[in-house]
This record gives sequence, C-alpha cells and structure tokens, in this order.
Amino acid sequence: ISLSSGFTNTLFFMNDFNTHVKTLRILFLALLLGQVLFLAITFLIRYIHGILLEAADLTQIFLIISLIGCTISHILSYQISKSKLQKIDHSIGLEQKMEQYRSILIIKLALLEGASFFTIICFQLTGDFIFSGIAALMIILFAAKTPTKDKIIFELELSTEEQRSIA
Repeated sequence: ISLSSGFTNTLFFMNDFNTHVKTLRILFLALLLGQVLFLAITFLIRYIHGILLEAADLTQIFLIISLIGCTISHILSYQISKSKLQKIDHSIGLEQKMEQYRSILIIKLALLEGASFFTIICFQLTGDFIFSGIAALMIILFAAKTPTKDKIIFELELSTEEQRSIA
C-alpha cells in the first residue's frame, strides 16, 4: 500500500509541477508576444504615418535614457531574482516553492519588459531605428529567460528527491 501511495504522490507532484511549468510558459509567451506585436505595430505605424517627433535633441535624450534604463533593468532583473531565489526556504513544499518562483519570474520579466516597451515607444516617437535595435536586443534577452523544467529545477535548487518526484 505504501508503494502505491508513494507512486500516487509522485504522480501528483509530477502533474502539478508540469502544470506550473505550462502556466509559467503561457505567461512568458503572452508577455513576449506583447512586446513583439507592439514593435511590429510600431514599425507599421511608422511606415504609414512617418515620424511623430523630429527633434534630434529629444532623440539623444531618449537614447541615453533608453540605454541606461535597459542596462539597469537587466542588472536589476538578475540581482533581484537571484536575491529572492536565495531567500526561498528549502524546507517548504514544492507547491510553495513554485508559487514563490512564479512571483520571482514575474518581477524578473516585468523589469525587462518595461525597458523594452519604453524603447519601443522611443522608436515610435522618434522614428530612429537604433531604438528598434535596442528593443530587439531586449526582446532577445527577455526570450533567454524562457522558463523550462531544467531552469526551474536549477534555479530552485531542488533536492534529488524533489527532482525524482517530478521526473
């Protein structure tokens, strides 16, 4: 009986963990798609209507703010997520770890997405393609954060027993 209940518990954790991973991936893809579509629509608007603002000084100011903002958001997303991951209590259950991981992932992605959106808006306002390049770079950095089963296991530092329960 204990063998079958252990199997049932393992099956429960595996299904539950896989559900969490799928949910995280759907959330991630929705955020990624939002950035890509916004950039594509901005290209279309620029093509149809041209440049909204034609001020070289403003373009330079936006460029400086954009570069600094993107750099800071990338560093902060790494530092904050690393700090919060280290604070996760390893004695809590897998379900609670996954809930905390989801919150950490949302913060990490929101920082990157905010910088990406700001840069796309700068492109929309100025028409300077340097902003579309910076936005594309931010989207690539964002895409590199795709939540996978292996990344989650690594970042949460799951024990061998926890890894077996979800394998």
